[in-house]
Amino acid sequence: MGWHVDDANCEDYEILCHELVHVTRMEKLGFGNIVLGTIVFGFLYFLVPFPVFFAWFRYQFEREAYKVSWYVEQEQGLNPEIDAYVLDLTGLDYLWPWIFRTQVKRWLMKNCKVFKAS
Repeated sequence: MGWHVDDANCEDYEILCHELVHVTRMEKLGFGNIVLGTIVFGFLYFLVPFPVFFAWFRYQFEREAYKVSWYVEQEQGLNPEIDAYVLDLTGLDYLWPWIFRTQVKRWLMKNCKVFKAS
C-alpha cells in the first residue's frame, strides 16, 4: 500500500524534483528554518498580492518549479509541451495565479529550451 521507490516511474521522479524546488524555496524563505519558511511560503503563495488572477508569488514559485519539471521531463525522454505548462500556470490547477497567457508562454519559451538527452 502507498508509494514505494521500486514502483516509481518517470512522472513520480518529475513530481519529486518539482516539489523539491518548493522545499528549497521554503528553506531559503525561512533562513534555513523550514517551519518558518513554510509559513512565509504559504502566506506569499496563497495571499500576496491577491488569492487569484494576480498571485505573483504563486506564479513565480510555480514557474520556478515548472522550469525544473521541463528539464526533468526531457531528461526522462518525455516530450513536455509549452501549452500544457501555460494552461497549468494560468488555470484552475493553481487557482489562476496569472492570467496573461501570452506573457507566461513567452517566459517559458525563453527559459525552457529543448535539448536532446544523451
